[in-house]
Amino acid sequence: MVEGDPKKLQRIAQNLVVNALKYTSEGAVSIKWQKDNRSWQLAIIDSGPGLQAKKGTPLARQLD
Repeated sequence: MVEGDPKKLQRIAQNLVVNALKYTSEGAVSIKWQKDNRSWQLAIIDSGPGLQAKKGTPLARQLD
């Protein structure tokens, strides 16, 4: 569960969709949106190349 600024969440969702479309030259991009009475879910699935991990460079880190 995430709570946050609506404008920032909109920008994050928009960036995910734009990047999926930008880097998927072949295949498909699927966007799924679900809402219930307490929360919403957004799933963006694409057949693009994905992120190439560099050794020793974490994609994300846990905040304390």
